[in-house]
Amino acid sequence: MSFLRPHWKQSVFLFLGSLIFFAIEVQYPVAKVYDEFHYVPASKNIVSTWTNTNWEHPPLAKWIMGAGIVIFGDEPVGWRSMSVLFGALTIWGMYALAMALFQKKSTALWVALLTIANQMVYVQARIGMLDTFMVAFMVWGMAAWVYTLQKSVKTLTLPILGGIAFGCATACKWYGVIPWVFCVGAAVAFMPIKLSKVPFKTLLVAGVIVPVITYAISYLPQLHEATGLVDAFQKWWHFQTESYGGQLRVVDKHNYMSDWITWPWMSRPIWYAFERDGEFVRCILMMGNPLIMWTGLVAVLMLIPDVLPRPKSMAPLWILLAYGALYLCWGVIPRKIAFYYYYYPAALILNLALAHCFFSREKKGNIYWKRPSFWFLMASISVFIYFFPILSGMRIAPESFRDWMWFRSWI
Repeated sequence: MSFLRPHWKQSVFLFLGSLIFFAIEVQYPVAKVYDEFHYVPASKNIVSTWTNTNWEHPPLAKWIMGAGIVIFGDEPVGWRSMSVLFGALTIWGMYALAMALFQKKSTALWVALLTIANQMVYVQARIGMLDTFMVAFMVWGMAAWVYTLQKSVKTLTLPILGGIAFGCATACKWYGVIPWVFCVGAAVAFMPIKLSKVPFKTLLVAGVIVPVITYAISYLPQLHEATGLVDAFQKWWHFQTESYGGQLRVVDKHNYMSDWITWPWMSRPIWYAFERDGEFVRCILMMGNPLIMWTGLVAVLMLIPDVLPRPKSMAPLWILLAYGALYLCWGVIPRKIAFYYYYYPAALILNLALAHCFFSREKKGNIYWKRPSFWFLMASISVFIYFFPILSGMRIAPESFRDWMWFRSWI
């Protein structure tokens, strides 16, 4: 993307650094954990038979996971290798999104590092689940469209790339339609208040046609037996209705299910793994960094005065609306059960809200290590290090996991 060209060294450092960090001992636990029991077999099947047995969700993420299994083998590294890659792409994408919003290298780097300390990306980058791929595509799509809004880009190249990313995100999980519709809707809504001016052609081609075509293309391998265009469309439509029906039929209760209203307070995180390893255990708890999660909510509220009665810049309004769209949508999504990890996309927006609150209020020219933003980042990294043993699958004593359980509901 054009706005990253002057900072390509920093971008490469972030990508490669996070790739290596996420990959360290990704082979543990050695058994399938949490939804890997569903997605690993489905990914193996889709690359061998071109059939999507996990029909509740679109096929793209399983094709990507399947590629990792083909390259690295049917073992933990193979199951999770593509998640590691797309986790690193998520960190890079958050840097790109922050650059598009704030147009300042130091702020973008701060957001990227805070995203690593956020804990959610780290955990998702080390497990074979669809959300990892969807979110990576999502943040790159948002980065492209935010830059398009900020600069009123007239060419179609960048918004088309964003449209492809949104189509790919939706082809991983249907939730990908939420950031897609939000970004296109924001482009329209920001015009009357003169925060953007995107041509109608761009909205139609890059915001509608390209994502739809990208999404449809993800099903092509499953349509290889179609006898014509009509038959292909009928089969494709059957896949859509089958997926929708499958989503509505998921009603079985689960020990870790939770209500979407509770996610910001992190009252019910999820144990992805709790595996015996000799006299020790390896466990993985999917939870956000408490410091970032809870102060991030305050930061979101602090955006309100910055957008009323009229926003002076696009960033605070876009962040506020993005968080609302990605989180509050769960109040109307007709899915019977939900889990804390569904909060993952909205939780990443908290990093941007915190960045705006810190950097828009700090005095320019101060020595960086004396700024509140620096110490908040250091505190967040410290909390991440504190929880690291139960995020990474390190060997710990069987009962020692309780040392990290601040609340009974976390167990």
